[in-house]
Amino acid sequence: MDNNTSEPQLNAMDELLKMEYNALRDEKLKLIEMRQHVVEITITLASAFLGIAFIKEAHPEIAMIYPPIAFFLAIGWVQLDYRIDTLSKFLRTRIEKYYRCICFENWAYEGKRELEREQGKIWRYVFLSHYGVFLFTQLFALLIGVLTVDTSTKTIISSPNLNPLVVLAIIDVFSIIATSILFINAEYKK
Repeated sequence: MDNNTSEPQLNAMDELLKMEYNALRDEKLKLIEMRQHVVEITITLASAFLGIAFIKEAHPEIAMIYPPIAFFLAIGWVQLDYRIDTLSKFLRTRIEKYYRCICFENWAYEGKRELEREQGKIWRYVFLSHYGVFLFTQLFALLIGVLTVDTSTKTIISSPNLNPLVVLAIIDVFSIIATSILFINAEYKK
């Protein structure tokens, strides 16, 4: 700001900056909420597909449709996580530096950096828990689809529908690998 800026102009700019901060914080909280909804949708879909696969008359292979769907949900989760980080960085570097009383983003960032200096790269708990949901449900769906439990003998036998099952299994394996690469790359870029 130049020296010719009047006091009312400074107060107006100060108010605008505070309004922008509040709007961006609200947007960040909404994105965090949306990211959580993606995980909730993922768990709901996994439950639905796995529940149908366990019905005696149904084909367990139906569970194998889930892993590719989970991959696309994972893309949405990573995109939301990226936007949350972008907003955090903007708040920390562009707005909080002007206000000493507003400093949460800087405090959280510095705390994480201090831990990393002491312990090396750390993985965020939100990342580990959500990545675990995606990975576990995809693997479980693949296993349920490939392995059919014969309820009369309680033994695990191969599914009789081998050809379409092989195609689905290959798609599922690629979906699981792609989901893992997506999450790990997103976390390492932080």
